[in-house]
Amino acid sequence: MVNRVGGLASGMDIDALVEKLMTAERMPLNKLNQKKTTYEWQRDAYRSVNTKLKTFSDYLFDNFSLSSNFVKNKVNVSNSTAVSVTAGSGASGTLNIDKATLATAANKVVITAPPTEKSIATNETTFGELGINSNSTLNLAIKKDGEADNIQSISFDKNTTLKSFIDDLNSKGFNASITNGKLSITAKESGESIEVQGNPDNSVELGKLGFDDTSAGSKLGTSKTLYSNVNNNNTTTNKTTLGELGLTDGTIKLSVINSTGELAPATINYKETDTLESFMKRLNGAGLTAIVSNDGKMSITANSTGHKAGVSIRVDEDNSGVFNKLGFLSGNTGNINSDKPVVNAFYTVNGMEMESTSNTFTQSGYTVTLNQNFSGSTVSISADKDLDSMVDKVKEFVTKYNELITDLNDHLKETKYRDYTPLTAEQRKDMTESEQKLWDEKAMSGLLRGDSILRNGLGDMRNALYSQVKGLGLGNNVIDTMFKMGITTSSNFNDGGKLVIDETKLRKALEEDPDRVVKTLTQNGSKTDSEGDTRGIVQRLRDSMSDFTKNIEKKAGRATMTDNQFAIGKNLIDTNKRITTLTDRLKDVEARYWKQFTAMETAINKANSQSSIFAQFGGQ
Repeated sequence: MVNRVGGLASGMDIDALVEKLMTAERMPLNKLNQKKTTYEWQRDAYRSVNTKLKTFSDYLFDNFSLSSNFVKNKVNVSNSTAVSVTAGSGASGTLNIDKATLATAANKVVITAPPTEKSIATNETTFGELGINSNSTLNLAIKKDGEADNIQSISFDKNTTLKSFIDDLNSKGFNASITNGKLSITAKESGESIEVQGNPDNSVELGKLGFDDTSAGSKLGTSKTLYSNVNNNNTTTNKTTLGELGLTDGTIKLSVINSTGELAPATINYKETDTLESFMKRLNGAGLTAIVSNDGKMSITANSTGHKAGVSIRVDEDNSGVFNKLGFLSGNTGNINSDKPVVNAFYTVNGMEMESTSNTFTQSGYTVTLNQNFSGSTVSISADKDLDSMVDKVKEFVTKYNELITDLNDHLKETKYRDYTPLTAEQRKDMTESEQKLWDEKAMSGLLRGDSILRNGLGDMRNALYSQVKGLGLGNNVIDTMFKMGITTSSNFNDGGKLVIDETKLRKALEEDPDRVVKTLTQNGSKTDSEGDTRGIVQRLRDSMSDFTKNIEKKAGRATMTDNQFAIGKNLIDTNKRITTLTDRLKDVEARYWKQFTAMETAINKANSQSSIFAQFGGQ
């Protein structure tokens, strides 16, 4: 690093001198930075054009790529209260509906049992509280030396307490007790055991009493801990958990009628910690609308009307029995029967009796929704081409096209102010914000003036509009060009190729030959078809804009590209390298200037020192 001496000996402002010298030295660097800024502005201007091209191309796709997007029909309905109708582009003929019966949706409402509290079973616990509600009989035998002896039958019902059950067992030669919720049934004498006899009731009821092996011939000992479920005084609400209703984690497999009349499968997993509200939300994703009220009422309704072979909602699997517990089923699987009969829609169209699961059906291009039952009167449906809508759509197309080419022409003709170069950082320091803004507007003007990419792209778009669409027939009266449907180029040269519409001619073309007007605009074809270019005008225009966009991307790229993938980006890479090199060189130049001025100051200091010494000798 050079030691800087600031002009104390010479009396010169060395800092100012070096700054002025460096200002001159920095001129090439300033020009490079201005060049870089110009590249960036030009890149952004190109990309702005591409954004507008894409916007217009998307508009064409959304509104004209399919004839149904362009062709609109006006529906005539003799009774719009009884039916609602929409007509597709291919709607034709007249529908006469003589009678209709609406389809209904399956609906089931239940009042959910109150939540239960779990507690360890005691002598006072009833069989009903253990989930055993039927009248049953257990057949048990005392087995000794391999022989079953003393077979006893013990009967009970849901009101029987464990104490009375135990007392009955003890009175018949068994040793029974309950400790900490565990039921024990053993023999009184050593060497004896208790064996289950082959009664169908035994397996089920002994299982509920907590014994693992309940098959005939198995031996009893001590059960698992038994818990009683006792209804409490609380009311079931949407915040009640499935666990509070005595349920555990489980999986449901359903089949629910859908809009196509098929039974659609759905699998729902639930947890005992789920509230009724969250459980119902899970059901709502399976083609159902499930609701639970604050007073515990629950409702399940199929989203789609009708049934298939008598089925609208079917539970195919429910390993925890949630629908049974909630009251929708008497078992764990089966059909959930609606509170009211579920019927399909029946209607007569042009003398033919028809049936569907939905109240909405499609016929001859019409989509009809039945709103009410009716008979004895005929609802007539027909359609006419909505010419006003189609004319408005063509007008909208012309307006958007004219806006785009006006913008492109403005770029091509925009004045270039050559005296207004991009401002340097030093220049901006001396200007107000408004002055900078005005200067930048001038400096950015004309960046794409006369640009060949824009000029050629605009020319291709015009050619796409004016060329004949092949494959639509022969003859001078065949509508196959924009001109024949009343759309021409403005005769005013200053309009730059804007389109103008002869609305009278357009309406006449739509009235006399709407199909060819539609095909001229929207037909999907091939540029290399044997008949010639069969592409409709919209497809040609979008293809030309696609090429236009690609050419701009080669020049200016897009946001997702790196600089080395397009021409201006490569120029920016080169310019940045030159800026870096020149910046490093200027540091060396500035260091050299300071070294020279420092040497000068040192020499002057030395000379002044010698002069002072000589002056001292001269005075003696």
